[in-house]
Amino acid sequence: MKQQDYLNKVKEYQVLKLYLSRSKAGVVSLKTLDETTVAKATGCGYDKAGKCFLSLFENLGFNALNTCYTKFDLFDYSIESGNQFLKENNINYKIFYKSEINNNVSFIELSKIN
Repeated sequence: MKQQDYLNKVKEYQVLKLYLSRSKAGVVSLKTLDETTVAKATGCGYDKAGKCFLSLFENLGFNALNTCYTKFDLFDYSIESGNQFLKENNINYKIFYKSEINNNVSFIELSKIN
């Protein structure tokens, strides 16, 4: 399934269970638990995790162009302040759970707010 087709399907989900992986080559990928990549950032010198989350939310149809991508790294926030950030940016998801396994893998569960 193509990434855009998958993202169109994801828009209907109430819960997104995702993980962020970092490769030794510097590639950061945001993937679903079934290994489908929903966002990817490469290069050096910037917050790739924030760029992945910004790309995810833009692909889900949220207008976040006026917000700097560095603020979108949801792992930099506590759950409460991350949810406040999402609310302030009119993104109808909330962080239900997040965990960092190690420096290379982080999990997050986002719930859609109706």
